[in-house]
Amino acid sequence: MTIPRTDLNLQPDIPFLTTNLEHQVPPTKQPPKVNPFPTAQKSKLHEQGKINPRPGKIIIYENANFTGYKKEITADVSDSSGWTFPPVISIKVVRGCWVAYEKADYKGKKFAFEEGEVELTDPWAEPTKGDEEPTADAVPTKPVTIGSLKRAIKQYSAPEISLFAEPNGEGRKLMFCEESEDIRIFGYQPKTASIIVNSGLWLVYCEPFFEGQACVLELGGFRNLQEWGGETDHVGSLLPLQMVQTQSSSHTHLVILYEKSYFSGRRRESYSDSTDFLSRYPNNNQPIMNAGSIKVIGGIWVGYSKEGFRGEQYILEEGEYQDWQAWGGFNEELKSLRLIRGDFANPALVLYNEVNCEEGECVNVMGSVPDLKDIGFEAITQSINVQNGVWVAYEGVYYSGPQYILEKGIYRHPEDWGAKSCKISSLHPILSHTGIQLFSEYDFNGYNLLFDKDKPMIARDFKMNSCRVLNGSWALYENQDFTGNMFVVEEGEYPDLPSMGCRMTTHIRSAKTIPYVFSEPQILLYSLEAFEGKEIELTSEVKSLAGAGYNNLVLSLRVTGGVWVAFEHSHFRGRQMLLEPHEVSNWPKYSKFPRIGSLAPIVQKRAYFKIRNQETDEFLSINANDEDMKSCRVVVAKENKELHQIWFYDQGMIKPKMAPDMSLQTIGSVDTTGTKVVIWSDTRLPKHCWNFGFNGPVSCILHPQLVLDIKGE
Repeated sequence: MTIPRTDLNLQPDIPFLTTNLEHQVPPTKQPPKVNPFPTAQKSKLHEQGKINPRPGKIIIYENANFTGYKKEITADVSDSSGWTFPPVISIKVVRGCWVAYEKADYKGKKFAFEEGEVELTDPWAEPTKGDEEPTADAVPTKPVTIGSLKRAIKQYSAPEISLFAEPNGEGRKLMFCEESEDIRIFGYQPKTASIIVNSGLWLVYCEPFFEGQACVLELGGFRNLQEWGGETDHVGSLLPLQMVQTQSSSHTHLVILYEKSYFSGRRRESYSDSTDFLSRYPNNNQPIMNAGSIKVIGGIWVGYSKEGFRGEQYILEEGEYQDWQAWGGFNEELKSLRLIRGDFANPALVLYNEVNCEEGECVNVMGSVPDLKDIGFEAITQSINVQNGVWVAYEGVYYSGPQYILEKGIYRHPEDWGAKSCKISSLHPILSHTGIQLFSEYDFNGYNLLFDKDKPMIARDFKMNSCRVLNGSWALYENQDFTGNMFVVEEGEYPDLPSMGCRMTTHIRSAKTIPYVFSEPQILLYSLEAFEGKEIELTSEVKSLAGAGYNNLVLSLRVTGGVWVAFEHSHFRGRQMLLEPHEVSNWPKYSKFPRIGSLAPIVQKRAYFKIRNQETDEFLSINANDEDMKSCRVVVAKENKELHQIWFYDQGMIKPKMAPDMSLQTIGSVDTTGTKVVIWSDTRLPKHCWNFGFNGPVSCILHPQLVLDIKGE
C-alpha cells in the first residue's frame, strides 16, 4: 500500500492568601488617557462589538514545584514590594496575561507571564555578557522581588502592533496582527524607531526567531528607543501573548451571589441551576432580587438578565466579578443562573443559513473561529446543529458582542439560542481539563489533588474518598509505583470508594493513565497454558462468562486489540487486571485468580492525530479544494496549515477530520505490495480497516504483513 510523495511546502493541603476585593470601594473616575501620538490613527482590521471581559487569576507559591504558602491574586497590585519570597518560587497563571514590575506603581523593568506554569528565579538579574559562561550548577541565592503586578490582558481581542521607521510614529509603517518569527525584508531587519501597540501584550525581540533582547510592550505608544527599552533600532521577531479559550472547571460547582456590587449586601450560594434568586431553597438561602456581584468558586456558568434562563447571556468562569461591568453586562440585571454541563471533548458543530438545518449554505466547525469570514462563511446563521461539545457564539468578531451558549442538540431558529438576529460572527468551544482529580472527602469535598500524568507516589497522609476523571481512563493502585490491587476508572464522577469498585478501607497510593490504543477490541481466551486447547474469541464486554455458556477457567490469553479489564467475578466485580495488547502464557500465575468472571474493553473517545513517516519526517495529507468531493488522493508533505493532516480512528477506519464520512481505503486487490490508497466514501470492509503497531507501522487488518508506506521512485 503506497502513498505518492509531494514536494509541497505549503501546535498538600496548603493555606493561602487572597486579594480582598470585599473591602474595596468603587474606583474613582480616572482622567482620560492622551493618545501617545495624536496624529496617528488606529487601524483595526476588524471592528469588534461589545467587549466581554474575563476574570483574571494568578497564584504565586513560595517554593519550587508549586508547594508551600500561596498568594492568589485576582486584581492589579500597585505595591507588592513588601512581599518576601525565597530565591526560587513557582507561578501559575490561571487566566489572563500578567506583567510583573521591578518597582511599585508599575515602574522599572518588566516581566510578562502568559497562562501556564513557570518556576522563577531573580527576573531582574542582568544577562551574562561577553565570554562569561553561566554556571549550570549554581544555586540561586538572591530572593525574588516583585514591586507591582498588573493584569494586561482581560478579554479576547485581536492583537495589533505597528512599527515605524522614524521617531514619533512617522516614516514607513509595518503593521502586525499575529506572531511573526522573522520580519526581515529582503534579508534585512526593518529599522524601527517608534512603536504603537493598538491592542494586546507583545514581546518584541531584537533578533529573528525570538532571540536576543525581549521587550514587553503594553497598550500605548512608544515615541523612541528609550521609551520601549530597545538597545537597537531593529526588530527581528514579534510575539503577542493571548488568553486561552474558556475551560471547564474541575472544582466543586459553587457560585456566591451578592445583592450589591463589590461583594456587599445579602448573599446566597448556588450549587446548581437557579431560575430566580428569590427562593430560600436550597440551603435556606437569603432571597435577593438581582445579583450585584459574583464569586464563581467552581464550574462554568451562564447568567441571564431575566428569570427563567431568558434574556441576555453572560459566560461566568471561575473568578470574581465585582459589578455588572466585570461580566460584560448590558445593564445591571442578572436574575437567573445555570450550570453548564456536558461532554466538552471533540467539539463539532454545523452552521446553516436556512432554518431547521435544511439544505443550503453551511459550514462545519471543529475549533475556534475569531471571524467566520476567514473560513469563507459570510451568510446569515438561522439554524445550528451542535454535534459535540459546548460552544460560545458571538455576534461580533473576535468573541465580542452578545454571546450565546450552545450545547449538544439542534437549534432550528435563532430564537432557540436566545438571539433576536441571525448574526453570528465568531465562536469557540469550551475546552475540557485533562487528568484526574482526587478528593479527601466523599462527594468531591475536602482537599484535592489534580494531575494529568502518571503519579507513581501519592502522599501517605492523603486518603482519597472520591474522584473525578476529567479525561481518558486511569488505573488506581493500592501501592506506590503502580503495584498492588488495581481499580480502573473511566471518564466521569465517582462520589465514593464503592462507586470505583474499592473497599471502604482502600488507600490509593499511585495512579497511571491508560494508553490510547488504535485497534479494534479483541481478546482470545484459552483452556490450556501456552495458548493451547479450546479458544474463545471476544470483541465486546461479557457480564458473565459462565452465564454466556463458557467455562470461565482460563489458563492463557492473547489481547490482539484494544485495552481490556478482566474481573474476578461476574458483573464486573472483584479484583481487576488491566490487559493491554500482549500475551499471557500462564494466566493463574500472572493474575493470582484462575477464573475470569467478566471482561470489558475500555471505551476510548475520539482522539485526533497526525501520521508521520519516520524516514522523511513528512505527514499523511489531503490536498482537497472541492467541498463536495466524493474521493481524493492522499500524499505526504511537510507539516502545513494549508493541507488537511488531522485524522481520527473510528471502528478500525482512519478518517480525516475535515471529512468524517470518508475514510482511508485501498484500491482494488489488497493482497499485493504496491496497492494504492485513497480517501473514499465511508465503507466498513475488513480491507479498509487498520491497526497501529506499538513500534509505529500502520497495517491492514485483513493482511497484517502489508503496511502503509510511501510509493517508491
